[in-house]
Amino acid sequence: MNDDQRLYAAAASGHDNFCIGITNQDLEDPYSIVLSYNGGLAQPWGRVDWPGSSTTFRSMTGSTLH
Repeated sequence: MNDDQRLYAAAASGHDNFCIGITNQDLEDPYSIVLSYNGGLAQPWGRVDWPGSSTTFRSMTGSTLH
């Protein structure tokens, strides 16, 4: 891991339902993290990690990211 982690994408469908994408652009070991928040749930925070880079979200509907 290096220090080149940046907020590359965000989407919101309301003040209590949003997500952000953080991507490490390391060419040898890229990865992305999506942090999501849905205030209507008992556990409102979620996290998804995957190898590779992601720099955009198309949309967010409810708690579903597209």
